[in-house]
Amino acid sequence: MSMGIFPLGVILAIVAVVLVFHNLYINKIYGKVKETSDSGFKKEELLTYLELPQGSNFNTFMIASWMLFFVALAFLFFQTPGTSPWYYFQVIQIASSEFGLIAFGLAVMIITALAAFNIPKVYRYYVVSRSIKALMVNFSLPLLMISIAISIYLGTIYPQADDLFWSLGYVTLVASLILLIMPIVCSLKEVAR
Repeated sequence: MSMGIFPLGVILAIVAVVLVFHNLYINKIYGKVKETSDSGFKKEELLTYLELPQGSNFNTFMIASWMLFFVALAFLFFQTPGTSPWYYFQVIQIASSEFGLIAFGLAVMIITALAAFNIPKVYRYYVVSRSIKALMVNFSLPLLMISIAISIYLGTIYPQADDLFWSLGYVTLVASLILLIMPIVCSLKEVAR
């Protein structure tokens, strides 16, 4: 696990690129509508007209998935030494507690709750097909759970390390992220037009 924080940078770069594409998508639609309309409406008005209901079950599932994504990210990068300069075992009182991992996971959920509740709102500006929804719902959560389980395993064998398991945890985390951003990625052809 001597890869440092480069793999974390890759995940953050993916998120940043997707945010840029989302903004390009919205701005492209706003520009096209503005060209064809004489009335001077604002972008906020357009956003309310663009909203597509995705269903309460899907929205709830996406909120839970994003919360678990942040927990999996924190567990993988900040639970054991060698990946990041800050890690869980530096806080001895929590790390040695019976409920240390739960406390760590809950702290991450509380800290990232605002992002986890707001990110899924982005989906309402995209047409998300049933097949994409099925992929997201059926595979993102199991992949996140695998990544979290691997991180817990790596925490139990500390101070030993297992690069193969860490890599598997990283791959499942990135795969779940790709599933979670799939509606935006699938709309890239709209941005290109």
